[in-house]
Amino acid sequence: MNATLAGLAAWFQERFPPVVYTVLVGVFASSGLAVAGWLGEGDGSWPWLAFPLVWLVFLRLRLFDEGKDFAEDVVLHPERVLSRGLVSLDLLTRLGWGVLLAEGLLAALIGRWTLVAWAGTALFTLGMRVEFGVGRFLRQHLLLYALTHNPVVAGLTLILAAAAGAGWSWDYLWYVAVASLGSLGFELGRKLRRPEEEQEGLRTYSSVLGSGRARALLGLVYLGLAGAVIGLGGALGAAPLGSVGGAALALAPGLATLGGGAKAVEGGSSGALLLSMVVSMVLGV
Repeated sequence: MNATLAGLAAWFQERFPPVVYTVLVGVFASSGLAVAGWLGEGDGSWPWLAFPLVWLVFLRLRLFDEGKDFAEDVVLHPERVLSRGLVSLDLLTRLGWGVLLAEGLLAALIGRWTLVAWAGTALFTLGMRVEFGVGRFLRQHLLLYALTHNPVVAGLTLILAAAAGAGWSWDYLWYVAVASLGSLGFELGRKLRRPEEEQEGLRTYSSVLGSGRARALLGLVYLGLAGAVIGLGGALGAAPLGSVGGAALALAPGLATLGGGAKAVEGGSSGALLLSMVVSMVLGV
């Protein structure tokens, strides 16, 4: 029992650092609730429960990813806790299903529309778990893989809108775009390397697309993100602040990719995602 708990604790520290994810989820959920509440003047009964709900969804996604990537990780990442056998895949899988149940109970407690939004998102994540039945094809097309999985972020934003008790507003789509593009930028940035940093057998966007095209694509994503932030600012009646935030995010491609190695690009893309959420939250307050 002690060995199992120690292995599970080591897995959390390595693959799902609680403090880091709590901060990230806190900023994300706060931004979504703030924007939705402003647009819809929502009066959700317990909107704060959206924080642990979204946190659990992120945890389950990580747990289920371990099963999808296990065979590859054993070869490419033998140093990881799961690859070393310090925690079992069966335990992580069972924990993932338990988390799914806890999510459903929380969503139902928040309210009917939150449960509906969560159920739709949960079904999509279960499709992600089996890679929509075309995993071999998607794994050969890395960018398509990312694009087909990115809609889960939109699902999470709808959960936040429902938890805020806000009626639907088309202006909320600006926030959906901000969250989706910010997440896509992060996904691209964490798998972008210099040629000398590439690892044999490990598929990255830079190895598949070429370093130049991958960095250019990341730049286009951030330009789109900047435009979405500016649009959100206009929708919330804070165009000047939205323009400033958008301009800052327009600089993110250069800051993240100009001559930078893997750590610099990943750090820049993480910072851009966090900045987009903070700006959205300030706009919605």
